[in-house]
Amino acid sequence: MFDFNSLMRAVPDSDALVVPILGDAGLAPGFHITEVSRGTLDSVDCGGRRTTRQEVRVQLLAGTGRALTARRFRQILGLAVDALPGIGALDVVFEAAPNGGAAALWTLTAVRAMAGGLHLDLAPRAPVCRPRLEDADCCARKVVERSAKASGVGAGGGRPEAHAYPCCGGAPTASTGCCPA
Repeated sequence: MFDFNSLMRAVPDSDALVVPILGDAGLAPGFHITEVSRGTLDSVDCGGRRTTRQEVRVQLLAGTGRALTARRFRQILGLAVDALPGIGALDVVFEAAPNGGAAALWTLTAVRAMAGGLHLDLAPRAPVCRPRLEDADCCARKVVERSAKASGVGAGGGRPEAHAYPCCGGAPTASTGCCPA
């Protein structure tokens, strides 16, 4: 994943045309950036942990005008730096609708200078279980603790029912106590 500063460094000040590649398809010619925004996401994960994080979202709209050059792309990103202080270290996510379909979130995987212009390689943003990513047994441990308290089961008093593991879709595996992969 690219942070905003990395994106700025990767985009040259040139007349190369910017070509977003969304998975296997390009975005229609003549796209433009409708907005660059900083968003704060407050969430509760499957283990009950509250988190707050910020990200930068670059919204692209297809087929609305002339082709976007790398220079103009940089200028728009520069406007965002001036208007939204502190965005440099935040992760960048693109929002776009390939082939006129529904809008989706995309992760920037590479910026490549090609004969046809400056390619922005974008991959669909996949859902992530943050507790599993950060601490493999966090989800299972938190739900077991909560279930034990709710049912009055003390230490060593048996395992709660499978429905007590909503984040796992079932009971953790007996050998590890973690949600099944």
